[in-house]
Amino acid sequence: MDVTWLSLLLHSPAVMSFLPLNALPTGFPEHLPTPNFQIGERVQWRPQPTLDFGTITGIQYAPAPHLQTWAWKYTIWLDCHSPSCRWVRTDTAWEADLEPLTTGTHPQVTLENQQR
Repeated sequence: MDVTWLSLLLHSPAVMSFLPLNALPTGFPEHLPTPNFQIGERVQWRPQPTLDFGTITGIQYAPAPHLQTWAWKYTIWLDCHSPSCRWVRTDTAWEADLEPLTTGTHPQVTLENQQR
């Protein structure tokens, strides 16, 4: 993603008007939705041009301008067989962009690889 575009998006008056970045969501933290994934779970991105996959190493509840609300965002340690692993070891993804890892989609993934 182009950093300039992202910066413009996050600082645009339209985004700021519907997403108050200066305050926590109403009912925080008692009324947060339960995250769909936990640290240590193996996930893959929903179909994209490439299917990256890995292990969740971090979770944060953050403003999601594209959703016009707050949402769960995950940090993923990419598997050594994940296509993007050649140039990056970790990536982030919004919860709606992830699904549980299916080894049928990634035949090179074995129990041994999952424990690395």
